[in-house]
Amino acid sequence: MLAVIMIEQTQAKRNKLINIVIFAIFFALAYLGVQQFSGGSDSPEDVLPPLAEELNSKTPFMVDEFIRADSASTKGNSFTYYYTITNAQKNDIDEAMVVNTVKPLMIEEIRTNEDMALYKKLKTTIVYSYYDANGESFTNITISPDDYLE
Repeated sequence: MLAVIMIEQTQAKRNKLINIVIFAIFFALAYLGVQQFSGGSDSPEDVLPPLAEELNSKTPFMVDEFIRADSASTKGNSFTYYYTITNAQKNDIDEAMVVNTVKPLMIEEIRTNEDMALYKKLKTTIVYSYYDANGESFTNITISPDDYLE
């Protein structure tokens, strides 16, 4: 009986973590998607750094009770979000499960959400870098234009 309870608690923890990660990713996509870039330039090197700077001026902030948005960075045509899961340790997180669950959802979101047009227009690679409560990296989810362009 104790084993069944422990399995149920572990599954509940995993489901909660997946929901948290999905929420954070959708938040990040929505944030970038609604931003307007100015100056008439279509160059990722001109468009993406101001978006990262704007986000960084507001970080760190809590996305929800468990996820902290720490910062963002750009390099060329890549945009990286850095998050900390504040209530989890690396050894408590099933990285493969998180990536295999979240990445397909994010790809579909980029493909279908009109707010993601900037990513598609610039053919940006998006990286979500997650850290545990101790600051240890536990996964990077990379979504390339090959993933979301049809």
